Amino acid sequence: MKIKHGNNKFYIGEFEEAPKAQMIYEDYGDYVNIEHTIVSEDLAGQGIGKKLLDELVAWSRKENKKIKATCSYAYAKLQDDKYKDVFEKNI
Repeated sequence: MKIKHGNNKFYIGEFEEAPKAQMIYEDYGDYVNIEHTIVSEDLAGQGIGKKLLDELVAWSRKENKKIKATCSYAYAKLQDDKYKDVFEKNI
């Protein structure tokens, strides 16, 4: 499955308007805030949310942006030490 970068989201699916999975963020210039992670039932249990997060993190590092998260899923996953260079816990 190919992860695509759309308008303030990383997603899987043929069309950005109706993705099978997506991680939505808001861009504030020097940081992004992950707002929602949504994975359809047919993709559940396949680690898709983590793949979306890793794609967003790779992009964030390339763009030199920090990451914050109001999405509870992303916030929990970002506690891992491998994200400490980009994750900011305080929102």
